[in-house]
Amino acid sequence: MSHLSSIYAVWDGNAEALAADIGESGVLVRQWRNRGSIPARYWQRIIDAAGKRDHVVAWTNFIAPEDISPALCTTCAATTTMAG
Repeated sequence: MSHLSSIYAVWDGNAEALAADIGESGVLVRQWRNRGSIPARYWQRIIDAAGKRDHVVAWTNFIAPEDISPALCTTCAATTTMAG
């Protein structure tokens, strides 16, 4: 399962619906899904569109778990600092 599944789930996996909500083409959104990444320049539009659908999408949802370092995650950094 892709780390982006929770984002696409807001639109029931429908690329066209997500695309319409952010003003882009369905082809573009399907390319993101096939690549397994969404360019950062679209994150805020997706976060805002999800909010209009009463869902919360955080910026960390766009990053694969293995790519999140303690420096990027304040909760992780606080835990590391407290434990260290």
